Amino acid sequence: MLNCGSDDMELAAMESAVKLAPGATKSVTLGLINMSPDHRNYEISASGPWRVALSVSRINGLASGSTPQFSPTITAPRNSPNTTEQIRITATDLFSPVPSSREVSIPITVTGVPVRTGKHTHVR
Repeated sequence: MLNCGSDDMELAAMESAVKLAPGATKSVTLGLINMSPDHRNYEISASGPWRVALSVSRINGLASGSTPQFSPTITAPRNSPNTTEQIRITATDLFSPVPSSREVSIPITVTGVPVRTGKHTHVR
């Protein structure tokens, strides 16, 4: 889904929502499109209530029309059954004369209850 901002850049997620079991980890693929006529540098950041690891924090020298993909990896806490939260991934154009950024929000739904049996954790 494109976030329909100005013509200089777009940020899109391949999935509009994610479902996880408590304690599970999942990666989501995003694409950043440089729609400006010039090469650009972008800073990538993530925010939300849970741990999000980014595969990249900067994309440098992105040519006009190029669309690199990157993946934030989300880990749901074990103590978060039946919860829905959102993570936000933001791309900021570091060369734009006017501050320019795009954000994608992805709802994360955690379902299931972790059940401990000895040293192993199973999800029901």
